[in-house]
Amino acid sequence: PPPVRWQLISPQLAVVVWPAAAPMNASLARMSTLLEHPTHCEAESGAVVGHAAQRYLPSSNYEGHNLYAATLRAFERLAAAATDADCAASADELAFLDEWRRRGEPAVVIAFVSGAVGTLRHELCHARFALDAEYRRWCEAAWAARVDALGKWLGALGYHATRRADEFGAYLLTEPAQFWRGRLGADEVRTLRAEPPAARHAAWIQELALGADDDGRGVIEAAL
Repeated sequence: PPPVRWQLISPQLAVVVWPAAAPMNASLARMSTLLEHPTHCEAESGAVVGHAAQRYLPSSNYEGHNLYAATLRAFERLAAAATDADCAASADELAFLDEWRRRGEPAVVIAFVSGAVGTLRHELCHARFALDAEYRRWCEAAWAARVDALGKWLGALGYHATRRADEFGAYLLTEPAQFWRGRLGADEVRTLRAEPPAARHAAWIQELALGADDDGRGVIEAAL
């Protein structure tokens, strides 16, 4: 199969292109569960979920993941401390952690399946949230104004409360208005997208699409 391709956008951000979802999720799904699942995340469980249980969780079917240095270190620590052999780190998971260290331990790792450009755009919103304080404050304020209306719905999509402002921003900036099924109106979506932090994020995505990564291609082009 084609190799997994790492693109270092900056010392803080790596984009990892996988040839298919199955090997990506074998390596990363439990890490995403530890980050964001409503009941199995670190904030709720303080432990990694076992491999058997993971097979039935949403992140086993993802086309992309957003992970952070703190998440990767917590996963490594908790998997090593687990007394249940089903919770121990797999060879695929350990290989990914080793490669992350070899690449300089970037603070944010975005992973996606080659060709899934829409997923990449969504995941890059998470990178922006982690790395850009102004964009993060904008997402948090926009979410705070809508948490009563949308909180239960985003929880049902599989996100812990600590992740919902970030996910709200990513869905807002990458999904069509009909995605919200009336929870947000088309005019409200357009207004939010036109606000300066959102517009600057869109310009950053365009710059990544056209600019050069370590393979000499734009990130979006490299996804195709």
